[in-house]
Amino acid sequence: MNESVLQNRICMLEKAIRCKNREIHICTTLERQTKNRQERMRFRSLGQQAKGHLHTLTQIYRFYKGHNAAVPASETIPVRSAAEGAARILAGRREMEGVYHAFDDVRRSRIRSSIRSMQQDNEKSGQEFRRLAGQYRSGPVDVVATAADAEASYTVQAGDTLWGIARRLGTTIEELLEANPQIEDPNSIYVGQEIYLPMEEAEPILPSISPVSREGRESLTYLYAGNSAAYKKILDETNDSIHTIYPDYFEVDDAGNLLISPAGKIDTEFINEMHRQNIQVVPFISNHWDRAKGIVALNNRQALSQQIAQTVEQYDLDGVNIDIENVNEQQRDAYTAFVESVRDALDPDKILSVAVAANPYNLTIGWQGSYDYPRLASIADYLMVMAYDESYVGSPPGPVAGSDFFEGSIQYALNQGVPRDKIVMGIPFYGRYWKTGDPAGGIGIAAEDVQFLLDNYTATTRFDQPTMSANATVIIREGDPLPQIWGGRVLSPGVYDIWYDSPASTRWKLETIDRENLRGVGSWALGQEIPEIWDFYSAALNGGTAPPVPPIVPAPPPPAVDEEILERILGILNSSGNNRPVAADTPLTRGEAAVVIGDLIGLTPEPGGEAFSDTVDYWGSGLINALRRRGIIEGIGENMFGPSQNLTKEELATIFDRILALPDTIDFHEAKYQDVPPSRWSYYPVEKMSFYDVIPGETDTYYGARNPISAAELAEVFSRIQQQTYPIDFNRRLYSGSGPVIEPR
Repeated sequence: MNESVLQNRICMLEKAIRCKNREIHICTTLERQTKNRQERMRFRSLGQQAKGHLHTLTQIYRFYKGHNAAVPASETIPVRSAAEGAARILAGRREMEGVYHAFDDVRRSRIRSSIRSMQQDNEKSGQEFRRLAGQYRSGPVDVVATAADAEASYTVQAGDTLWGIARRLGTTIEELLEANPQIEDPNSIYVGQEIYLPMEEAEPILPSISPVSREGRESLTYLYAGNSAAYKKILDETNDSIHTIYPDYFEVDDAGNLLISPAGKIDTEFINEMHRQNIQVVPFISNHWDRAKGIVALNNRQALSQQIAQTVEQYDLDGVNIDIENVNEQQRDAYTAFVESVRDALDPDKILSVAVAANPYNLTIGWQGSYDYPRLASIADYLMVMAYDESYVGSPPGPVAGSDFFEGSIQYALNQGVPRDKIVMGIPFYGRYWKTGDPAGGIGIAAEDVQFLLDNYTATTRFDQPTMSANATVIIREGDPLPQIWGGRVLSPGVYDIWYDSPASTRWKLETIDRENLRGVGSWALGQEIPEIWDFYSAALNGGTAPPVPPIVPAPPPPAVDEEILERILGILNSSGNNRPVAADTPLTRGEAAVVIGDLIGLTPEPGGEAFSDTVDYWGSGLINALRRRGIIEGIGENMFGPSQNLTKEELATIFDRILALPDTIDFHEAKYQDVPPSRWSYYPVEKMSFYDVIPGETDTYYGARNPISAAELAEVFSRIQQQTYPIDFNRRLYSGSGPVIEPR
């Protein structure tokens, strides 16, 4: 074992890490100082990439600090992969050349010097890692067995001597020989020979490898019952107040294994975009209150832990939040053992948090009894205390999370010995309602929907000072338009008693978290809140000293038309059945569009099915019949379909609203497009297809509802659908007539 050579490699890594830290600092400084929005976005992106590179370098650094012998066969592949990645990322960073022109001469000179120094260090380190990666292509080898362990190399030129090389490079013959054991005779070197240069001594460093660095208290939120398009839009409205997101990627199946449903829901482009915005992505794993699934998952903890860890690594996620609910004190030890198992399986740099039931009443049995606060806090990075549902489905009317309940939940955690910097307090973005005359109440309703009801219906409201909660009475009269709320539920006429957190309630809770010096806040769930809270959210959470900064989010490029899809569409339309040629820019008729859609979603023609009177002899009548039977298309009256009429954009939106399994978890209360007011028949499908970026508007305020749809535009819609994380479900309306209602909580 050549300890000197091993130390050379460790020193090389330390220098590369220092270089990468300097790069992050430069990017952060440039992002903060430049006034050009595009340049700011560019520097933010470069800085985020550098943090990822730093993560890789530190993993390799820790490997060398912990290994002093041959690499075992089981670790050959990960080490080789890490080395190859390091070689790529250290190959030189030219992106920032020229960007210093925006600054004054003094700063410009400093920036230019830093960039050049950084690039030189990167290129030297990159050469080393390319050699290192090559060692692991053929199996296990001794990590210190070759001369490839020096920092960089020099190619011998005509007239060179080892003494002259050492003098010119500021080293000694002895150091060169130590770094080059392949040189048996110092007086015998030849032109073209590669000589490895020794590393300078360096102080060991323990760099931070977190992919995201944020100032202030933790601010996280759950993302629930949406998809990437929806999540991007609602995050854009938060005034840069969110540091960490908990998307609904993970579930457990009946056997206690990891389930990702629907398949493909984890969106790598979305994850990358969040990282570019310095937002951590930590999905939560849930049993959705199913006790049987929860128990099976806890008992399957070894396999489930490995599945979680592998998926976190595969998709470059930042960790996991354990959210197994509705088990009881009998599973207390199994729950803790599961969290320990996940911690052991995860990379130590990944986040592990646990959602725990609030327990202001010091309960030791039931749901609250399943959480061993002290042990869980010692294992996890922090606990997310679900300080809501003081009132619940079936309970008497009352606050969702009153002040005594909230403060009592904090005190319980502290009394259990949980450090303040491991306590994240959950707050509700929803309320609950009790309808007069109903046998039970406490149904969830988004706070934003409550505000809509107050603004548009007969209502009275009061702020209950003792509980720091808002209480409202809303009357929906016969003949009033019936409101559809978050999740798809339609409220019927009646009198509603509603308790919820108003902006004043939210501010009080944020200020309480700050006053108690806790780690931060978590919320259930983003998209249900009253938007006004983002005006003060960060400042209230951080003692008024951290005003929010508008987010810088690069606009995603519009998806290109998939040429294969367009070619297939034109092939269908120009078949022997259709009686006219169709090009990419040809407006489609209702009949043509129906045939194409039916074909592309995989329906089987039903020639003997129920037909419209004007499609009996139509060339695509079988697919039109199949669509009609599923409630996907409707006629124009008197059993007529109008197959020769042009299909309009709002009609297309209505068709895809019936095909796609996209939830109604959006705000339907504010009309976005001037040509599609709430009173128009297509309002709901247009708003929904626009929100999910399936069929967007022509501008921010004009949808183009009555515009015809061309073959190329239909191909673009299918291209967009391929990017969605909710699948096509064209049989859904056969069984239920519509999508399921989703409860806010």
